Amino acid sequence: MSKEHETVSIQIGQQMYDTFASLPNTLAHALADFVDNAVQSYLDTRDQICQFDPSYRLRIDINVHWDEFNKAKAITIRDNAGGIDYEHYQTAFMPAMRPEKNEGLHEFGMGLKTAALWLGDTYSVTTKSYKESIERKITFNLNQVIEDNLLSLPVQTNTIENSTHYTEINITNLTDNAPKHNTMYKCMEELASIYRKFLRNNEIEIYVNGNEVQYVEREVLNAPYCKEKNGESVEWKFSGEIKLFQYKARYTVGLLRTMSSEKYNGIVLMRRGRVIIGAEDHQQYYYKELCGQTGSPLYKRFFAEIELEGFKVSFNKNSINDKENLDALLQVLVSELKRNKYDILYQGANYRDNEAQKSVNRLLNRHKQSNPKPIIYLPQEIENHKEENKTTTSHEPVEKGVSNDTYGNYKEPYSIAGVCYDLVVDFIDDSSNHDAFWTDTSKVKESNIIQCKINMGHAFFQHFKKPKEDVIALFKALTMAKFTAKKEKDSTEIVDIMEYFNHYLEKIKI
Repeated sequence: MSKEHETVSIQIGQQMYDTFASLPNTLAHALADFVDNAVQSYLDTRDQICQFDPSYRLRIDINVHWDEFNKAKAITIRDNAGGIDYEHYQTAFMPAMRPEKNEGLHEFGMGLKTAALWLGDTYSVTTKSYKESIERKITFNLNQVIEDNLLSLPVQTNTIENSTHYTEINITNLTDNAPKHNTMYKCMEELASIYRKFLRNNEIEIYVNGNEVQYVEREVLNAPYCKEKNGESVEWKFSGEIKLFQYKARYTVGLLRTMSSEKYNGIVLMRRGRVIIGAEDHQQYYYKELCGQTGSPLYKRFFAEIELEGFKVSFNKNSINDKENLDALLQVLVSELKRNKYDILYQGANYRDNEAQKSVNRLLNRHKQSNPKPIIYLPQEIENHKEENKTTTSHEPVEKGVSNDTYGNYKEPYSIAGVCYDLVVDFIDDSSNHDAFWTDTSKVKESNIIQCKINMGHAFFQHFKKPKEDVIALFKALTMAKFTAKKEKDSTEIVDIMEYFNHYLEKIKI
């Protein structure tokens, strides 16, 4: 660094700085203040930078540095946005100094200062504007500022003759608000939620300790309208715009494919492209006329993203002011949705999942996540085949077309007397067949397939509702036993089948 210094004002009333660490906040929202500044800088300078760098894309790296005990000791946030130029540098570090253009994400002039001191007692900011050759750095030490009643800080400058552009913030002497090692994944999820719009549009990249932050979209219900029994399936997700006086909203509403209790359901309120309320689990906004009674089917299935215009927010951008007019605007949305051809609120309140399909889905998921299952041999062949025909369980679903009206299926390989077979477990719906709740077939000559069909439409399952792992294991063992008795002894006698059935019960799992 050169020895040429200038100063930058930090005047606010120095004792105020000591209160920043006590402000109500969360890790994700504190880090979001830095991301906001980077995103707004990117939006302000993108067109100019793209003139000399057409492939330019904003990247923000957040790195938490840990000691040997996995305790956070420092935080670094670096972006390749436009940087802070001389003109804006003079006011950038004065708390509550609003930018001249405050229609964007850094409207209050408080974010960087409060967030940095919420996380640590010391921070430095190093920045270089794309249109200047000067890199500037300031260091803020809370103890020194308070003790010496400092009104300004020296600025270190360095000449860099290239077109690079960046801002890097280093935070040390961390407070009790510092990140915990086991909370970083949740923080990444919340950052993804806050910046979902920018991430969806592929405008920005955010990395936390080298891991890319990605937003996972909700799975949307696709089902016929409850008022049209034989109607075609509808994707229950709709978008539009509403207005009430000076207030406006762009909305996307939908129904979840699977009911969720206070995780993916509820209303997310956005403003200027980023989430204000609803980024965290259990913190969504619930308006009774839209979401229904707590715990109801509509409550567990309805979700909405609503981007507001005309509303003001708190300085830390985690609450909306003027709740009365917000609820009035949401009432307009209720009326709008009820006028649609497909009333999403009626559908959410009255649609019921196929319970059999839900049960099968749970079984398929558990099977997919289970450990590989052992090869099953006949008792007299265990020693001869310990090292032969070794294979692992396939968790891949069988190709469609194995059976009609199937809820789902999977296959897994077994070796019987040294020959490999695929056992196909196929969950079907044949409510017209009241005589069989289980059938087995084999296609040995064609493809060595042993097929276990389980009829979810049978009265047995209508009565007991959910097929459990132990019941399915019995069906599988029975299928294998019947096939083996026929193959090994050419027998369909119950005594022979039971002999093999008892053997397979010791080996088989769901």
